[in-house]
Amino acid sequence: MGEKFILIVDNEQEWRDWIYGELDNIGFDMVLFADGEDVRRKLFSNDLMLVIMENNIPPERGIKLLEELREKKISVPVIMFTKYTAIKGRLQELKGVLVEKTSKEKLILQVKQILRGFKS
Repeated sequence: MGEKFILIVDNEQEWRDWIYGELDNIGFDMVLFADGEDVRRKLFSNDLMLVIMENNIPPERGIKLLEELREKKISVPVIMFTKYTAIKGRLQELKGVLVEKTSKEKLILQVKQILRGFKS
């Protein structure tokens, strides 16, 4: 088994870079993707410990990738950040966490809360 890692998926490089910069000192590897095409290789890895993704990741939606994870019985924590909050109900059914894309501080707090469980 390899190193545990965090998967960050967003089509906006500014957001990917910002999240990476905020989490760079937490002690976990991070893998960044701009879209949903290449992400599947890593999405189903046994070493995946957390997914942070935007819902709008071409060519599909992040919620679709989350549905695939859950269909395969993969229970990795997923934080979905988006401006489109209408998916909140479906996201809760899939045991994902919604953070509005306008709340950077809340996103980082949510990530750190989840990661505390991995460091103990």
